[in-house]
Amino acid sequence: MKKIIACCLALLMITGCSKNVEKISDSSAQLLNDAIIKSKELKNYTKNETLEVKLEVDGTTNYDTTSVIESYINNNDNQNEAKSKMYVSVTGVGESAIQLWIKDGKFYIESDGSRFVQEGTFEEYESQLGESDFTKLIEGFDFLYGTEEKSGKNTILKFKLNETQVMNILASQGEIFEEVEYKENTNLMAFTIDENKYIVEIHLDLNIEIIEQDTIINSIVKLDYNISDINKTVVEFPENLAEFASAKQTNDDNQNELMKALMELYNYEEVEPGIIQYDWGSEIYEFNFNKKEFNLISEFGTYTYNWSDKTGYLGGVCTYNFDKSENIGCSDEETANIQLAKEIFDSECQASGVSPSSLN
Repeated sequence: MKKIIACCLALLMITGCSKNVEKISDSSAQLLNDAIIKSKELKNYTKNETLEVKLEVDGTTNYDTTSVIESYINNNDNQNEAKSKMYVSVTGVGESAIQLWIKDGKFYIESDGSRFVQEGTFEEYESQLGESDFTKLIEGFDFLYGTEEKSGKNTILKFKLNETQVMNILASQGEIFEEVEYKENTNLMAFTIDENKYIVEIHLDLNIEIIEQDTIINSIVKLDYNISDINKTVVEFPENLAEFASAKQTNDDNQNELMKALMELYNYEEVEPGIIQYDWGSEIYEFNFNKKEFNLISEFGTYTYNWSDKTGYLGGVCTYNFDKSENIGCSDEETANIQLAKEIFDSECQASGVSPSSLN
């Protein structure tokens, strides 16, 4: 079977041990080791992963990519069922989204509005998406030095990566630096282990400032990896799988999926049919699916982005055309707020695993 997606987490499979921090206790080291072993045994769980990699050169973003993967796994009693939603965005290149399901030895794949079915085993799904053993991304580390803290019934182990680990991560992103001076703005890797000794969170936050001749390069890698609904995950499939390949996904389907995700995952509330809001207190995010609009509502006005015609506006005051970067009657501040509305819209779609372009 063709490779469906390259696993972004491969960047973390490096070696070394951290220095200059307190050595964790033998019991903590054993806890992490036991959690790695036990987490291998998981057959039913939900995984949410967000990975962001950014490269800034002299304060200007040179490369910025974000991937979001949401997976539902159910292999209890060898049921061999799974669903994954993947979204990748690369600034200046574009975005792509894919959903796939596996059931009864078949892959049901949906990408860019097209649907197709192909033969495939659960083992292939596991090996290609790393679902069968998500602990592989951490086994390469030799975690001897770090700190331990309690959070309710959970245990959090935090580590600082050493120079070898940092440089290996940068090299995995195609950034090769030799004998360079660098400064750590942020350097943290943390694992959360629950009371049942399962790893339920992995967090990496790395921000390294590299000085190469007269150039300052900021390399940023952020990973959030969460495991939930252990032994409670139910895999939901599209209706009538027998006709899956002949049924084309519509824009309405994608909008319904986005609306559902925002309400279930991010606590948006439906205030009217087809209109959902999240109230931050100082401002409100509103999706109006009836008009295909996102509204950023604040005390200064309502800044709107229409994802159908790629325009933004502030009431009847002014309009901004995103395709042409054309401003009609907007001040610089009004234009900035309209652009912010679009950025928030893109971010909320991205977090929900829905490609903004699939809504048109």
